[in-house]
Amino acid sequence: MACHEIAALRLALMNVLGGDREGERQHELAELGKALETEPVIANLARARNFAEIKVRFEDAIVELEQRQAALPKGDAKREYLRALVLVVKSAEQSLRRIHDEVEQFYRGLEEIHDLVHELYPPVG
Repeated sequence: MACHEIAALRLALMNVLGGDREGERQHELAELGKALETEPVIANLARARNFAEIKVRFEDAIVELEQRQAALPKGDAKREYLRALVLVVKSAEQSLRRIHDEVEQFYRGLEEIHDLVHELYPPVG
């Protein structure tokens, strides 16, 4: 079993961050293998293009992962792996939320700075 949720999240973040990350992109695509064709939730997450879309798609992936984990019988070795993966993915979700909040705060702060500049130097004309 692969960590499809993490690989798809990394692909989505690459979409947002931009830059030359072709080596990393190929690594994550290899990690996902056929999951991009067979797991729509993972494919949707990997294609996300902005923070809002990443947040929704990642939440979908977490719900699906939790459902897969809960469906396995107790004692199944895959169940323990999935339980650990759920914890890792939820930790990543918390970090993603924090980063989103920080970027949102930065965005709002820029408006305040912009308003201050206009107070100090009113537009002429």
